Parts: sequence; C-alpha cells; structure tokens
Amino acid sequence: MLDEALLLQAIKKLHDLENEEEKFEMLHAIDPFVQSNYLAARFKVDVGRDIEVADKRAIEDYVAAVYLVSHHNHGLSDIGEMERELTDPVMAFVRLASWAFLSAWSLNYGGLRGNLRVAGSPTLVDPRQ
Repeated sequence: MLDEALLLQAIKKLHDLENEEEKFEMLHAIDPFVQSNYLAARFKVDVGRDIEVADKRAIEDYVAAVYLVSHHNHGLSDIGEMERELTDPVMAFVRLASWAFLSAWSLNYGGLRGNLRVAGSPTLVDPRQ
C-alpha cells in the first residue's frame, strides 16, 4: 500500500530540487527525502526508535535496487540480503518510504513531467528544459 503522506513528502522534495534549476540524478534526489524531518518523525512513530544512517542508506539502496537494477551496483537480490539483516519493522518502513519515493519519481518524470528527463539517461532530470 502506498503511503500518501510519504508520497507527498517525496513530491515536495523533488519540486524543491527542480526550483534550484540545476540538473539532478535520482540518487542525489533521494537524499533530501531521507534527510527530511518528516521522514525521521515517521520512522520514530512507525519503528519506535530514531532513524539511523544505516536505515537511510537502506532506503537509498532499495530504491537503487528496484529502479536502477542494470545501472547500479545493487540488484534485486540485495533486497533479500537486506531483509535478512534488518528487523521486520525497519524493513517494512524501508519498503514504505522507498515505494513512496519511487512512485513520486515515476509520477513526475515518467509521466506528468517526463519532458524534464534528459534523453539517454534513466535518472537525469534537467528542470531548465
């Protein structure tokens, strides 16, 4: 199930990056999302502890594994390894946050704002186009 509040947070962070009017890659774009106060607060409520750097990295790695399977050093098999290493509540949150970001990215640059994608790159966006 897609979490509307996390989806809207991801969309907001992508639009903030667009307003800077600089090119950006997907894996650069996810950083403001995982660093947001909202994500940290949601993690604490959902998981019961403060979010750690490793938790944020897990979200980034999950996104990379799903979207950039042929362009990144992470693959779908890494998700299985991640599942074994993380507790169930943390993995559930990683999935929730990752799919919110992936959905926001796909909605913006696979559809509504697809004209901002740089030809030949699966993840480069140029708001000046």
